[in-house]
Amino acid sequence: MTRTFRAPVFLTLALALPLSTFAATSAAATEQPYTVTTDGITLTQPLADNFHINVKSDAGDKGIHGESKCVTRTDAECAGTRHDVAQYIGKSFVPWSAVGLTDCFTITWVQVSGENFHWGAQGEDALKVGCAVDPPISPPLVEVCWELPNGGTATNVTWPQTLVADCRPPKCEVTQQIDTYTVDEAAKFTADGVLELGEDYGSDTQTGAISWRFVAGGDCPVVEPPTDEPPVDVCPNIDGDQTELPADYVLDAGECVLIIEPPVCTERCTPDDECELPSGDCNPPLTCVDDCVEQPTRLAITGVDPLTALGIVAVLGLVGTTFLVFGKPRRKAIK
Repeated sequence: MTRTFRAPVFLTLALALPLSTFAATSAAATEQPYTVTTDGITLTQPLADNFHINVKSDAGDKGIHGESKCVTRTDAECAGTRHDVAQYIGKSFVPWSAVGLTDCFTITWVQVSGENFHWGAQGEDALKVGCAVDPPISPPLVEVCWELPNGGTATNVTWPQTLVADCRPPKCEVTQQIDTYTVDEAAKFTADGVLELGEDYGSDTQTGAISWRFVAGGDCPVVEPPTDEPPVDVCPNIDGDQTELPADYVLDAGECVLIIEPPVCTERCTPDDECELPSGDCNPPLTCVDDCVEQPTRLAITGVDPLTALGIVAVLGLVGTTFLVFGKPRRKAIK
């Protein structure tokens, strides 16, 4: 007798299903039907009628229920937020405000009806939403100034650099490198007062300068070299170097001449006096004035006035001429 083997019904159906059906089922099992971000819940499929969303947070458990009958109604059971929630039917995004969460809160678990997935149950980190993030506390910073040796500049940095106390401004034609350190790092690098090449520039900012910049002292003023020329002596005839004309002197033919004031001649003749000039050199010469009777000027040697002297000279000349012409006069014989 021939036996006929019959496969079970479920096995026959399994063999009859195409491979694509298994692939689709496997993908659906691994794909998340919604994502959770700081903005809200984003779904891969629109929300259906009569949906539920439940959320756990540090602000409490929240939940919403959307029904199509409340899309247009605001009365009875559709009053208040039920009408607002119904507006999300057919939508693929629900903000946190629709769930009743605002300001600062932290999401730990989310469930959407019709999906075999619970966000937060697979080890997701809690999501903080709307909270101000405190800036990281930075260590106190300090600037340290180093002087570049041998004419170093920002484009030609030289070493080793010496510490500048209190970051005094650089001198002319000197460049400073100004480093920013944490207080602890500054204490470490300024201990010996010298900065060596590459000493404070580690790959980690906590092991060196956080930042740096350069400050130049500018150009030095031009100083004229001293000259060897002696000062000009305006009075070469006076001892010492006279750079200016002394008081009471005048310049005459390249020499300084003392100004001599003439004596003041105030002597005058009185009536019946002989009119004579006073003693001393008067400039201009004084003459007898007023009621004085002017006396003829007398020669210094003979005491004779000039006119009389001229008359005497004329007579003597005439007598001499006569003597030459006529010879000596004959003398009478004395008897």
